[in-house]
Amino acid sequence: MLNPKQLQEIRQSFAFFNRKISSDTVIYFDNAATTQKLSVVLDCLTELWTEGSANVHRSSHGRANQLTQRFEKARSYAASFINAEHSSEVIWTTGATEGINLVANSWGNAQIHAGDQILISAMEHHANILPWQQLCERRGAELKIIPLTDNSELDLDALDSLLSEKIKLLAITHVSNVLGTINPIKKIVEKCQTYPCKVLVDGAQAAAHIPIDVQDLNCDFYVFSGHKCFAPEATGVLYGKKQLLTSMPVWKVGGEMVKTVTFNSAEFQAPPLRFEAGTPNISGVIAFAEALNFLKKLDQDALAHHEQSLRQLLEHHLSKIQGIEIYSRAKNRCSLVTFSIKGCESMDIATLLSEQNIAVRSGQLCAMPLVKSYHPNGVLRVSLAFYNSEQEVSQFMKALLVAIELLRE
Repeated sequence: MLNPKQLQEIRQSFAFFNRKISSDTVIYFDNAATTQKLSVVLDCLTELWTEGSANVHRSSHGRANQLTQRFEKARSYAASFINAEHSSEVIWTTGATEGINLVANSWGNAQIHAGDQILISAMEHHANILPWQQLCERRGAELKIIPLTDNSELDLDALDSLLSEKIKLLAITHVSNVLGTINPIKKIVEKCQTYPCKVLVDGAQAAAHIPIDVQDLNCDFYVFSGHKCFAPEATGVLYGKKQLLTSMPVWKVGGEMVKTVTFNSAEFQAPPLRFEAGTPNISGVIAFAEALNFLKKLDQDALAHHEQSLRQLLEHHLSKIQGIEIYSRAKNRCSLVTFSIKGCESMDIATLLSEQNIAVRSGQLCAMPLVKSYHPNGVLRVSLAFYNSEQEVSQFMKALLVAIELLRE
């Protein structure tokens, strides 16, 4: 784990942890839902909002030019963060959900036809199920599901048997928001290359926890969200290989994504602007880049080790509870633990924990098909980040035992 001094330095980088200590201090264990915001992000937003507003890629006055430069510099930072070959391969979105929908409605509408098949896994978030479900309904295609093993890992043998000339796309999560399973994306992409199958990776749960190198992964599309990376809400990235983005039709249309317009026709911009209609979230994007720069400067191995140590400590304590079932069993997984306790409704436990100022997630976790296969009424999820501490795990366990005792009386 990080030593006390290192952890304190990390926590001092977040305004949330620098508030005056009081009786309502929250232990925040819901990082898979969203993360606390970095102070550099808050400072950046304050500066942008107080120094004056202007639009990007339009006006020629000083502030507009300055913000346009910072907006595009942010794109370069995001490209560097995921090791994209070109900054033009980075499309700004409102988050991973919009990125997936963009691909489904642009690339998908153009490339998916009746009789084609799309593959997803049984561990997908609703955001990586519904766009493909809707696309298949529109185009007369078929949605196929890759099952999981008993160890909550992707069944790669089943993937091999499902791959065929009919498969045109595999949409797969990098890290499961329910199980924490880290999927072997590079290996999966290599399997798909034998077929005319593109690969989209949902990196919403990965970007803040493991290094992302899209060139090494060789995936065709990669999406992630700012708010899960200690940055503002309504920010996100869609990465797409340059040749794919160039060939994709527009999805949303409006200002600035077009070169010329008549009442009869239009000529659209090249990527990335062709996919960024309307006034973008200028301040959010620039602040998002500040968060990515902060993350890139940290010792990623040390942070990952800290998170894994906390997860292992938590699982060690949880395993001693009578009637507990832990669903996160993959050998290679991130810092979240999902479980249920016999005789206790997960929602009731979450409520009692909240009364003790501990934030966790309960319910279906936006992954109903998977969660319902484990427990019909939902589960509990504890999701950790590098700013969490061993002391917080101990306090959580004490509060959890109090909640269980109350419910079992």
